[in-house]
Amino acid sequence: MFHGFSDHVNRYYGFFPYLAERGIAVYGVDQRGWGRSVKKDSDKGKTGPTSRVLADMAAFIRTQLPSEVPVFVLGHSSKSYPS
Repeated sequence: MFHGFSDHVNRYYGFFPYLAERGIAVYGVDQRGWGRSVKKDSDKGKTGPTSRVLADMAAFIRTQLPSEVPVFVLGHSSKSYPS
């Protein structure tokens, strides 16, 4: 599970048990600059360039491969846009 901008993985802990009860292994990652990845307040929101964010995601996904079961990647953003 990759959370959206200005979010953290703890927000989804109510959803993870629902999936686990159905036999789905769930891994959540706090993206760079958010949640438990932040050690100092001054680092909050410092995700780096998009290329770094995508490289972080790809590196984590690679740790799950190869896999004997299908791997599904879920990304979510709570950002809303005006209609």
